[in-house]
Amino acid sequence: MPAPQLYTPHVRLILKILIVDDEPTTRAALQLLLEKSGYDVIATGDGVEALDYLNNDDDPAQLIVADWMMPKMDGLELCRKIRSHQTLPYCFIILLSIRTESKDIVRGLNAGADDYLMKPYNSDELQSRILTGARILRLQRELESANQRLRIKASTDGLTSLLNRNAIMSVLNDELARAQRDGTTMAVVMSDIDHFKKVNDRHGHIAGDQVLTEYASRITAGLRAYDSVGRYGGEEFMLIMPNIPEDAAKDVVERLRNNVESLQFNADGKKLTVTSSFGIAWGHPKHFGDQNDFIRIADTMMYQAKNNGRNCVRFADISTQADSTT
Repeated sequence: MPAPQLYTPHVRLILKILIVDDEPTTRAALQLLLEKSGYDVIATGDGVEALDYLNNDDDPAQLIVADWMMPKMDGLELCRKIRSHQTLPYCFIILLSIRTESKDIVRGLNAGADDYLMKPYNSDELQSRILTGARILRLQRELESANQRLRIKASTDGLTSLLNRNAIMSVLNDELARAQRDGTTMAVVMSDIDHFKKVNDRHGHIAGDQVLTEYASRITAGLRAYDSVGRYGGEEFMLIMPNIPEDAAKDVVERLRNNVESLQFNADGKKLTVTSSFGIAWGHPKHFGDQNDFIRIADTMMYQAKNNGRNCVRFADISTQADSTT
């Protein structure tokens, strides 16, 4: 009854099964049965060995067939350990036992087993229970995938695919806490596309949207892998650069400004020259206020850049709030 691969529109699940049984002959027979059905099978001799495998394998089994009575750690304790482990992905557990009373079945299910099969088991019934587990695992993976898509959608700007305002503010909170804890400097940068309203007025909103999208791509390409950028609102963007020295922050932002200015933008069939203004708030944790202080200073620097002719960068050390041109 081969059924090792299950497909959904969004999830491909290759079923891997973990056998946990201390009796070598029973374990070998069960492994042979499942391998003949095309499953990827791992066999362990007790709960301790099984738990060690689950904790250390990069792609652990999704379905477990475990005996109840075993030395070191029995099947019930294994179920409890797995269900209490916060970092392990969900797995489907079938508990095997010679115990036949309903109170024993209840104990097994209450310990965390998903299904219970009495020994000696019928091989066809076991295969059917495994297929049931596989269907539940498939639904679990689909639910996780759908939730992930919803999380991404909730945190992403629909036009530019950057983080949206709520998401970039959350990143800012996290990075402020990290910098305070680690004693490192960081920079918060506000940027704004110069004369963006004229782009919309002269060339239309489709062209304006294309400029925003291309702008987002250019500033993202100039950042370090662990920097973050989000659309703060309209044509205004926020950049967060953790653990960065003063001169490096100035150099990175100046490079971003040049990336925007140096090549024309393709906007609704037209070639447009676009520039932008940047304001940097940089500092050390001992000078940190809350997130609003950083945003306020960076925003002030950005408007100073605009008032000084646009297409330039203004910088402030938050300990002095003294700005200078990069």
